[in-house]
Amino acid sequence: MNTARSAEFRYLWLELLVSSEEGLDDLEGDFGLRLDRLKEIRNQARRRYVNYLTLEGTNERWRLNRSQDKEQLQVSVAIGVHEDLKEALEA
Repeated sequence: MNTARSAEFRYLWLELLVSSEEGLDDLEGDFGLRLDRLKEIRNQARRRYVNYLTLEGTNERWRLNRSQDKEQLQVSVAIGVHEDLKEALEA
């Protein structure tokens, strides 16, 4: 899958698979995938997804107002991304 949002799609599926005990049992038992390795891959994908969302959000807000400091924008956007992702994962 090579679309503009393919990385996001793969990350979200990985998050779904690892989020339930049933999914983990299937992946570990049926496919021989190690639980610790799956969580490691998921965590790496999550970090990349957060970095992607932070970069995109920072660039978008900076394009709207170029007088703002890009580093300060990045901190602000990163906080929002983390809060949104935490809320989504807890839902």
